[in-house]
Amino acid sequence: MGVQTVRYTNGRKISEKTTQCLRLMAKSGFVTRQIWCDFFAQGNPRWQRRQIQRLCEKRLIEPHANSKAKDVFVLASYGKILLAREGLPFVHPPFVDQMEHDELVMRSVLELSKAQLIRGFLFENEMKSSQMKQRRLPQSVGQDDQHFSDALFELNILGKNRIVAFEYERSGKSPQRYRDKLWAYSHTNSHWVVIFVCESDTIKSMIKRQLDYLRSPTLTSKVAFVDKSEWIKDPANAEVVLENQSFSIRSLVTPKIYEKDREVAHQVAR
Repeated sequence: MGVQTVRYTNGRKISEKTTQCLRLMAKSGFVTRQIWCDFFAQGNPRWQRRQIQRLCEKRLIEPHANSKAKDVFVLASYGKILLAREGLPFVHPPFVDQMEHDELVMRSVLELSKAQLIRGFLFENEMKSSQMKQRRLPQSVGQDDQHFSDALFELNILGKNRIVAFEYERSGKSPQRYRDKLWAYSHTNSHWVVIFVCESDTIKSMIKRQLDYLRSPTLTSKVAFVDKSEWIKDPANAEVVLENQSFSIRSLVTPKIYEKDREVAHQVAR
């Protein structure tokens, strides 16, 4: 992210945390009150609420227009102007029914960023937006022909940069949908591993059956699973299972304590 000072219309400096939040919203299209409180706000709960109110008064953010999106905020007019001045494009908010899914994805990468384990990240909406602009097509055209991960983030494992695709499967899909998704991953060399967080064991079993159906050794060696309850509690230290080995993201990025972790890091970074 850039380092230039961002200011209100009266010339007063906007806090770095607020600026970071606006840049996140440019990538995601929204922020929830809880995400704001957990990662960007300061002080006690009363002061945190006041901060949200001030951002709305300054037209940096505003409540989502849909009453179903409670405690969800989107970019307001001046927030968009500030991002445009920085040369940062911003995406549209996802559908309301998608926001709970996207909030978990957002929280995941923010937790890993806070722990200084990842070097950068992209969300599905900004990947789609960038692709549509490059192709100069309307946003409704061509997206079904290409799969976009829920998020991508970069790890440095023993000096090697690796791109991880992140997928949160909140609701079950048809076997064909999963086969199409997995098949798309089997045809790319840019993703080191694909981590699936599944809402239920039923969904995980469905994905594993499609892996067996496709019978692709390359695919099997890059698709990993992690228990949702463990991931939500601590993404950095949650056990990720890849074929017959398991690891945590922290153990891969900083394998300094246990020799076993270092051995696993050497294996998966190949």
